[in-house]
Amino acid sequence: MVFSPLKLCSADKCTQDKPFVLMSVAEGEGTLNGTRLKKGDHLILPDGYGKVELQGKMQIIASTI
Repeated sequence: MVFSPLKLCSADKCTQDKPFVLMSVAEGEGTLNGTRLKKGDHLILPDGYGKVELQGKMQIIASTI
């Protein structure tokens, strides 16, 4: 298995359809489905998480397999 890095911006909308997604907020702040995020925050979106809506001004680095 190989990790695939993704760079997301806060205007992105998607559905989490991977086994998991590791996310790190590299810059800025905003929300993910209404939950506040800021630079330095890290999170895991598990399989089946569903709709992902990012708002605010953030740069997010995400990895999945």
